[in-house]
Amino acid sequence: MVSVIPPKSGEEIGFIGANNLSGKDSLEVFVSGNDERILLCARLDNLGKGASGAAVQCMNIMMGIDEATGLNI
Repeated sequence: MVSVIPPKSGEEIGFIGANNLSGKDSLEVFVSGNDERILLCARLDNLGKGASGAAVQCMNIMMGIDEATGLNI
């Protein structure tokens, strides 16, 4: 469950909270920068999206069911 957050400009760039994904099995990738530099940041709850969450997601894909079944998204 990966989401790419679109770049924001100027005054819209804010603080990326560390606990916003607490208890969820998802990952957010933030893209920011200018003509000279690009900044990529990722945020996830590694306790929820550990090996067990990834294993459930892979099993769901292999079984042909919705990959989010049984996960907290």
